[in-house]
Amino acid sequence: MLPSEVVYNVGKDEIFRRDNFKCVMCGKGTVDGVEVVIQNGQTLCDVHAVMIKGLEPAEIGKKMFLRFYEYAKEFDDKDLLKLSTQALEFYEENGINGHIVWER
Repeated sequence: MLPSEVVYNVGKDEIFRRDNFKCVMCGKGTVDGVEVVIQNGQTLCDVHAVMIKGLEPAEIGKKMFLRFYEYAKEFDDKDLLKLSTQALEFYEENGINGHIVWER
């Protein structure tokens, strides 16, 4: 399924609700006075929506898992912490996007 099909089938309101009206990259959202948009089936602030266009898919993925990791630590979500840790370890073990630093 293509990201545009996800938006079509799920609906923009559902995506906004799923992402708590916050950018999946930085966590800022409407409550912070930040404009958010749907891009590729995810909620992004204006800044990240523009920035993401210049990133490689692996960079986007690593930044997303970094955000998941921080969220999991903050809310003590053990399953999400395990998943995000495994993904980030994969990035490190394979030398993918070493310029994006993971601070454990």
